[in-house]
Amino acid sequence: MSTEKVSPQSKIRFDLNQLDSEGLVGANDAQRSLRYEFCIPQGATHLGQVRAIDPSIAVYPKSRGRVVCAANQVLCIGETHKPNWRDIILAIATLDYVESIVESFAE
Repeated sequence: MSTEKVSPQSKIRFDLNQLDSEGLVGANDAQRSLRYEFCIPQGATHLGQVRAIDPSIAVYPKSRGRVVCAANQVLCIGETHKPNWRDIILAIATLDYVESIVESFAE
């Protein structure tokens, strides 16, 4: 087992620089919020830690998502169009149990 520390930024698998200061992506006449997803272990402790960072995170316990959560994990989806969106994503990425954060294309 590797003891190398993974940087939070390397867990984010999309370009944060594509987003403007309001957390929107796209041309001026077609801007939209970017949705992102990640997995956390099942249980109230982990969900509580994530919700302390962003109370608006949606949880989908029966879905594997594009990020492909394991059977003992829960899919979480957030959005970028909010104050401090960059700080929120980076804070989530610092959690040891979050392995990757990918763009979500869920409807």
